[in-house]
Amino acid sequence: MSNTTPTGRTTNLLSHSSDNREPYRTITLTLLRIYPILFICVGTAGNLLSVYVVLRSKLRRHSTFIYLAFLSIIDLAVLYTFCVNFILHAWFNIDLQQVSLTACKIYSFSIYFFPQTSAWILTAVSIDRVVALTRGVRKTRKTRQTYAILISIFLILFLLNIQFLFYNNTYVLSLQNEQQTNVSTNTTSDLTLTSSSVYRIVDTDVDINVIQCSSEYSNEYKYFYSNYWVYIDATVNVYLPFALMFLCSTIIFLSVLRTMRDAHNSNKRLVARNLSTMLLSINAMFVLLTAPIVFYLMFEKRTFKSGANQSDTKLKARYKMIKLLFIILMNANHTGNILVYCLT
Repeated sequence: MSNTTPTGRTTNLLSHSSDNREPYRTITLTLLRIYPILFICVGTAGNLLSVYVVLRSKLRRHSTFIYLAFLSIIDLAVLYTFCVNFILHAWFNIDLQQVSLTACKIYSFSIYFFPQTSAWILTAVSIDRVVALTRGVRKTRKTRQTYAILISIFLILFLLNIQFLFYNNTYVLSLQNEQQTNVSTNTTSDLTLTSSSVYRIVDTDVDINVIQCSSEYSNEYKYFYSNYWVYIDATVNVYLPFALMFLCSTIIFLSVLRTMRDAHNSNKRLVARNLSTMLLSINAMFVLLTAPIVFYLMFEKRTFKSGANQSDTKLKARYKMIKLLFIILMNANHTGNILVYCLT
């Protein structure tokens, strides 16, 4: 999930069609220029502070806070992967995916790997608490297990997404072929196609959420992307983590209720209540902020299959704005994870 720099439309055509895309074009550009800077500032301060607190105190002896430290680092990586490229795009008209093929591959890999890793670290925290409540594992042994689990998460998700390090940047060629098809049915004579022409993302009809080094634009692997990968990503990124977190939260919630009934002092009841509130808040925030973009990506291709939708510039501009809003929601999850932990 990412942004892209399109190729090949003349300035005259852009200015002529820009009015058709208002007010969506202006809203999209405004959001692209403001939200990444705001999220980077807030997310960097919050996540780095949480890492500092955990590593500088006795909290690092506890498995839960080891997970939280790694979660903060991964969330920071998610924010920088999305927001830095959006800032470069909106303010300087630069796309990291077009800097070099290596940059494109690393960017495409990161856009999937880091959000998935964040989801599974959150899942590991929930499972860790269930184990602690039911088995009471010793801290020293549990710390070793925590690092082993983290390494396993990184390795499995790395292998799942390593495919993006082998795809070529076939997006530009795919876009040019699509534009040539449009030209053949369009009487506009001043429309030109040049791979060196670069325009701002909001000044074209091109999707805002394109991963250029991907199977999506490869003739050889497009079927795999449409029929398998979008569902694999949805399962790994949202469905399975949320199902496990919901199950763990239910177990912990019931355990907390028993603890509150058995508690003979107000402090123990307060701790139990705060633990339950934190878990439910984190899980609810995860699904509410992450699920929309995943669902959208699963169904957007069906929306634009018809020729009428493909030629409707205002419809494309509206969907581009909606998609950006969903990306902002997802980034908000990675910005606010640690804040929810602190507040609850």
